[in-house]
Amino acid sequence: MTDSDRAIVIGSSVAGLVAARVLSEHFAEVVVIERDPPPTGPQPRKGVPQGRHTHAVLKGGADVLGELFAGFWPQMLEAGSRYTDLAEDWVWFHHDVFKQRHTTGLYMYCQTRPMLEWHVRQRVVALGNVELRHDHTVADLVHDAARSQVTGVRLRARGQEQTTTLSAAVVVDTSGRGTQTPRWLEALGYGRPPEQTVKTNVGYASRLVKLADDPARDWKCMLIYPRAPHQTRVGYIFPVEGGHHIMTLAGYCGDYPPADEEGFMAFARDVPRPEYYREISRAEFLTPIATHRLPSNLRRRYERMARFPEGLLVLGDAVCSFNPLFGQGMTTAALGANVLRRCLAGRSSSDPSLRGPSLVRGLAKELWAGLRPINDIAWLLATTEDMRYPQVEGRRPLGIGALNWFKAQLLELSAVDVDIHTRFLEVLCFKRGLEALMHPSVVARVLRWSLRPRDRERLRRFPRGPQVGSGVPSGAASGGPSVPRAAE
Repeated sequence: MTDSDRAIVIGSSVAGLVAARVLSEHFAEVVVIERDPPPTGPQPRKGVPQGRHTHAVLKGGADVLGELFAGFWPQMLEAGSRYTDLAEDWVWFHHDVFKQRHTTGLYMYCQTRPMLEWHVRQRVVALGNVELRHDHTVADLVHDAARSQVTGVRLRARGQEQTTTLSAAVVVDTSGRGTQTPRWLEALGYGRPPEQTVKTNVGYASRLVKLADDPARDWKCMLIYPRAPHQTRVGYIFPVEGGHHIMTLAGYCGDYPPADEEGFMAFARDVPRPEYYREISRAEFLTPIATHRLPSNLRRRYERMARFPEGLLVLGDAVCSFNPLFGQGMTTAALGANVLRRCLAGRSSSDPSLRGPSLVRGLAKELWAGLRPINDIAWLLATTEDMRYPQVEGRRPLGIGALNWFKAQLLELSAVDVDIHTRFLEVLCFKRGLEALMHPSVVARVLRWSLRPRDRERLRRFPRGPQVGSGVPSGAASGGPSVPRAAE
């Protein structure tokens, strides 16, 4: 094995691990650099401070994981992951209405972030040609004399001053929001990527709980969102392994949930629906309160840079970091890795002799083009909702008032129209593009809805659904097309 047949990944988050899986198909060796010590099990780690909070992998991302790791979701179910249909199993209050309860086949597996990351990690380590090098950080990039080609990294082991050089044909930065790549690019003479920031000042607090036994409880997930701009408090309850749930409180615009017991419960009482506090007030708390804050949505527009060095790529939160309240981070990371997979597969199939630096020459531009539509959808869905609050700072796009009015009407209509609700979920899950919500028939229905009188009491009525069994559609479990429960 030569240095030219090695790939380096910076960071062993979900984005980094999935990127390593993709690279393992094309390089003899993949080295993942991780600053944290090696984990001994599915436990939260220092490098992922948000790991104790609610996380989601939407269907688009779950499909990618199912394709990359055969039998992954059945294995996760055996380990305690919980299958949920995004409409049938969810009680979801949004824009002052409850969404409908009906079977969609748009699923989400619920588990803690450490459990998901642990199982992905075990699959990656088992590949044989991937090494996870823990307790190391990347001090700098190594490059050629012309500074046009990244040829590796300088590594620093924990507690040491000196560095060692590790050469590679490609370096993929998945180190997250705090990435050093903009600084490295500037030092190489390329300048920094343009950045977009939408400052939300979101804070959240979570803990593991055991819900009280309740035979009447026919849902698995509860999501309660505020009505902007007058309300700011959010509440989640998600099932996880061990028969437990994660409850998360969050607040917009500096309305941070407290870390003390009395303040925590007072904040929960002010979540917009009383059903949320009722569940929490009866729950048994299993862990202390964990808090985290994220100041802004942040998008680095690498595709707008005039020049970019060969042999360097960026994925995951290091490119685009969203308001976590919309649960898009891990899904866009998986989809981004899948774009990389398609790019590399297309090059290899067109010329099987391509290896090492030749395989990745010009790849960054191709990758940015593939990432852009994914990040466009996620960015639009997250930031336009955030911008309903006048306190949120950031450049508001032309026509945002009309767009947010249309979305508000559409989301209200989703409370009574199955097709509209399903389309919205398909776009949210990255299974369809935004055009699905802008079809003339959809626009016409939304406009008609906007002119109708509303039965607010009915739209705000807590939605009861069918009793949900433990069966899982076989297609959904494998990461393939899902089969409605009624067809089982």
